[in-house]
Amino acid sequence: MVDSLTTFGSVIWARNELAGLVASHDLIRIEADSGAIPPGYLFAFLTSRYGHALIRKQIYGGHIKHIEPEHIGGLPVPRLGAKLEGAVDKLIEEATRLRDQAAVAQRTAIDRVHELLGWKALPPANISDTTASSLQRRMDGFHHMPKVAAARRQLARRSPARLADKVKAVFEPNRGPRMKVEDPTLGVPLLSSSEVFRLDPVGEYLISKRRTPHIETLLVSECDLLLPRSGQLGGIIGRAVLPLPTYYGHAASEHLVRVRCGSKEDAFFLWAVFASEPGYLAAIGTAFGSSIPSLDCALLGDMKVPWFDDATRADLTKLVASAVEANTSAIHAERKAVRTIEDAIEKGAN
Repeated sequence: MVDSLTTFGSVIWARNELAGLVASHDLIRIEADSGAIPPGYLFAFLTSRYGHALIRKQIYGGHIKHIEPEHIGGLPVPRLGAKLEGAVDKLIEEATRLRDQAAVAQRTAIDRVHELLGWKALPPANISDTTASSLQRRMDGFHHMPKVAAARRQLARRSPARLADKVKAVFEPNRGPRMKVEDPTLGVPLLSSSEVFRLDPVGEYLISKRRTPHIETLLVSECDLLLPRSGQLGGIIGRAVLPLPTYYGHAASEHLVRVRCGSKEDAFFLWAVFASEPGYLAAIGTAFGSSIPSLDCALLGDMKVPWFDDATRADLTKLVASAVEANTSAIHAERKAVRTIEDAIEKGAN
């Protein structure tokens, strides 16, 4: 059984890692009849700009938009021949296999960090467990929660180092106007703090390379680790993102804190640390504010992180590097599948 999960025009392939999980009733399921149409081809068409446009046309409603299964079921799907459809299906299958492979490598790296730190997830605890003597420097309740305090202690168990001492900089890019342009030769794509969590981040528009103030601070490097700096606790704030080669050199929102490392290997290693549960908890434990908590670069720079021996860091780096390579190859395979469909439709229309 192969499903696609469609939400407001975006189509998601339900890979093996999602098997057995429960998904919201707000996600429309599309189960392809593999005897009638290759599932990968159907997915790629719905992902293409032609399929996406057809889906968007079915959306209705004012303040809260809607789309229903019967609207999707009636969409016309072009048939482009068994050879082309089969080739596209294989590309999507390859992308799926690569993303599953990447997910396994990422999970293995995180589990290894947990093992090295001796981390075991703690049950939820109430802030009332905090003693008055521990409130000397911070009054933020979340900062003192037992599981957050435990995360800080565990990160400092193995060869701890101050984060700022191990990287080039921890900074938030300058804020300023976003000078939009249409010509790709004059601008670079800008990725939002939510866009970077997509499987293939591309940005919604271009900003001027020449007229955007401090654009150099917005450009993403292979040596960067990205941390969304604000949002509701439990949301995207503090969730570590490792840029992919497909958007090195692109601009990213000032809402993403940069942990700029001395090498991409250090960025890969630190991703494993910050993506682990204690790394994530310790990072968001530095956040301050009530309605919309925010991370502070100075407080992040003061965090103690485990700086394992060279061999251990190399092993973790290798795992994360394999995930980056697999995810990048998956993007190229999926893009090729979609481009194949779009080229065929355009050729047939001429």
